[in-house]
Amino acid sequence: MMRLIVVALTSLLATSALADTPYYVGGGLGYSKISQDQDLAGFDDAQAGGLEISNLNFDDDDTGLSLFAGYEITERWAVEAGYIDFGDAKDNANVTFSQPPGSNLPPAPEIPNGASIKFEMDGYYVNGQYHIPVANYGSLDLIGGWFFGDSRTTGRIFEDTLSDSNSDSGVMAGVAFTLKTTDTIYVRSVSYTH
Repeated sequence: MMRLIVVALTSLLATSALADTPYYVGGGLGYSKISQDQDLAGFDDAQAGGLEISNLNFDDDDTGLSLFAGYEITERWAVEAGYIDFGDAKDNANVTFSQPPGSNLPPAPEIPNGASIKFEMDGYYVNGQYHIPVANYGSLDLIGGWFFGDSRTTGRIFEDTLSDSNSDSGVMAGVAFTLKTTDTIYVRSVSYTH
């Protein structure tokens, strides 16, 4: 099983405020980065069925998508709920057939790219935001909340395939800059970490 340690999304978000109400909606497209710290199926320098899987710890990026809606409680405070698709991360790994314990045989050669893995994640969030005005241009936004995600892992070792899915939840934090373009249209650049 894989354990996610960092997921960050940086997006350019267009926010359209509904006329004369504190509600707003928007969406975004941006850069998603996914890092993972365990080897395939938990084979971290361990032998399993005579195989050793190595070099699978990975760090990959993809295009992320988001949709959201929010409510401005006051001029400084807001709550927001949304959906983020972080895209997927991929990596290849080397495979070695291990020798039995105590064997005098030479080590088996390493087979490059004998295994591969793909990791996908999406989920929902609820957060609170504190807006710090920046002149008349917009605001610096501090963001904290909770993320509920689902991840899917698929891969192969030679011709054998594997798959796994997992639900994950935890704290998310972020910072954003919101630029006012008109009285009802704003552009926001945001970075989240989970």
